[in-house]
Amino acid sequence: GCYLSPSEQKAWGPPVDAANSDPVLCFELERRFAVAEIRAGRFPLWDPHEYCGAPFLAANQSSVLSPFRVMDYLWTGTRVIAWDQMLKAIVAGVGAYLFCRRALGGGRGRCAGFIFSGRERR
Repeated sequence: GCYLSPSEQKAWGPPVDAANSDPVLCFELERRFAVAEIRAGRFPLWDPHEYCGAPFLAANQSSVLSPFRVMDYLWTGTRVIAWDQMLKAIVAGVGAYLFCRRALGGGRGRCAGFIFSGRERR
């Protein structure tokens, strides 16, 4: 369950898109908690803010040990989220390119065309 304090509810307002509000209302709070704990020098094993307490490090969605979370630990602000998403897209694109190059056995143009075409190879 996600919970926003009354001051945060007033500041954020109601969700614009209720179906897609989980990434902001749940994951952003977990990101903030993980960053605050790491910066305070504590390893976040337990989240006391969720229900009556819940395991935090063991939860997949908290991603405390993810290498992409390092930017959150080093820099503050919401722009880090955008840089994090861009880094994930670049890593995924390079990985897809290298996989296609090895799997298809083709050159750079063939693999890049396969990745950006959006169609299956026949």
